[in-house]
Amino acid sequence: MTATQIHIQNTRLFPKSFGAGAYNLTGIAARCDWVIMTDTNSEKVFTHGNLLKQPSIVFLSMRAPFVGLLYFFREILPRINQKFVLITASEDVTLPNQIDARWRSFNHDEKEIIKNILNDKRVIHWFAENVDETHVKMTSLPLGYVFEHKESELIEVPALSSRLKDRALKVLCSHRVRIGKQWDARRHVTRLCEQDLSEYSTVITEEISYANYLQQVRRHPFILCVQGGGIDPSPKAWMAIVNGTIPIIKSSPLDDSYSQLPAVIVEDWNSNCITKDKLRHWIQALEPFYEDTNLRAETLNRLSLDYWWEQILASFHNEYPITMKEQRRPFAVR
Repeated sequence: MTATQIHIQNTRLFPKSFGAGAYNLTGIAARCDWVIMTDTNSEKVFTHGNLLKQPSIVFLSMRAPFVGLLYFFREILPRINQKFVLITASEDVTLPNQIDARWRSFNHDEKEIIKNILNDKRVIHWFAENVDETHVKMTSLPLGYVFEHKESELIEVPALSSRLKDRALKVLCSHRVRIGKQWDARRHVTRLCEQDLSEYSTVITEEISYANYLQQVRRHPFILCVQGGGIDPSPKAWMAIVNGTIPIIKSSPLDDSYSQLPAVIVEDWNSNCITKDKLRHWIQALEPFYEDTNLRAETLNRLSLDYWWEQILASFHNEYPITMKEQRRPFAVR
């Protein structure tokens, strides 16, 4: 791996909808002892790993969340007789409450399963993608990049196109908005940027090529990362930092992860969340993480698979969340 590449953080598994046994073992899942794949089509569950050897870290795919939770609780958990770390990821379903608009809510039995897993003394810690509520035993795990049609998990890091303070003092608002409740936040933010925040915003509503999109990202000091399903603002937030642009995200139970990155966290999407003075302050506070050689290297490290895997390993050795959080000082600003 060269200095211009990162083995990037990624949790999403593919290909979807061909059965649980068809998924490639990649990213965080590929490093776990046991991996329970799930799928909504045909073969719904498939397990990787040596079930005769007790696991330290177990990955449960949430592609078929309701099937997966039940199978894990009934079939996998009884097999484990030592302490372990649980990871759930690979879908926009949220935990522990499930508030994503495209999926039904958890029923009573599923809520009890989640409660029992959290209370189980064998479970040292639970890392979950799209955490929707803070819990002492559950930590958010950012999804990072998504590799649906690409085999390599190495990302080329481009040189910065220009200094942040030399770019026009505007935020980029460019996101897909489709029919459905899950897109309400994006609709709301687009209206804000077209009206109350128009002085500070570049709004792109039409479809543009990915190459053109990246050009727009690199020309702006900021980009708005608004959820469109799930809670995690990535892969857009990850992509922004790689390309030298500051992501602006909304505060959520994922703050424990995103505070470790040079991002702006706002309390809500409203007409007061962005002002000219705030934009200037944010650039002054965050530009070292993008332009100073050493801090840029540390920033890119925090986007890597190794960085998040180290936190998972630390939790297994009872160092997380206290020690690791002390070592990993926050980069984000509010």
